[in-house]
Amino acid sequence: MALHDPQDDLQYDAAVDRLTRERACSILAALKAGHQETTAEMVTVASDYLADDQAFAELVQSTARGQNAFGELLQRLALEEGERQAREELADAPARRREQADEARIDRVLDAQAA
Repeated sequence: MALHDPQDDLQYDAAVDRLTRERACSILAALKAGHQETTAEMVTVASDYLADDQAFAELVQSTARGQNAFGELLQRLALEEGERQAREELADAPARRREQADEARIDRVLDAQAA
């Protein structure tokens, strides 16, 4: 059995961080551009958050103090959604690599048969 390599964890964490930031930026850009699907997804996520009376009260208080509390909330929610998407994408990566390897193997066999 192979020993666990801590370097793998560091690489995974770095990949999650990079993809999270990319996804969060894409989400915020789509919101700014008025992309309907992204807007609907973020409304759902924000609604879940704002259903908590304490969270909503803190948002109101921060806004009353002159902070851009809702903008900060959107950024935080975009990061959370971006991280969820990043982890999902990285979890799917081994299966995609196997599928691509299988397709390449099939192509080589078909090419060999055609030759």
